Amino acid sequence: MVRIGKKEIPSNKNIQVGLTSIFGIGWTSSSQILKDCGINPYIKGKDLDEKQIKDINHVVGKYTVEEKLKEQMAKNIDNQIKLGTYCGLRRLKKLPIHGQRTRHNAQTAKKGGAATRKRIAVAGKKKAPTPK
Repeated sequence: MVRIGKKEIPSNKNIQVGLTSIFGIGWTSSSQILKDCGINPYIKGKDLDEKQIKDINHVVGKYTVEEKLKEQMAKNIDNQIKLGTYCGLRRLKKLPIHGQRTRHNAQTAKKGGAATRKRIAVAGKKKAPTPK
């Protein structure tokens, strides 16, 4: 396994695909990183030498990835809720945020999702006998 940006990259996949396993790096970013480093995107992760790994680490360091990106996203969501924006209010009510309809769809979201839904006993269903 190759370690890039504090994340293990699969060694049996192409390096372009392997870079996308880092949170915050997609297909376009990975191809741009490899173009900046001058590395063939179809080379396997296990075939990289130390210099190439250092080059990729240096370029990935310029991107906001993994924990920093997740913290930034959480801060943005908290700010939306504190400011009382439309998106923030929708998040508080656990409703769809991006304009989806709720009349027929998003019924589980309106109920609060699987975590907050109550367990309701089915009428006429017998309980299993308890062991003695």
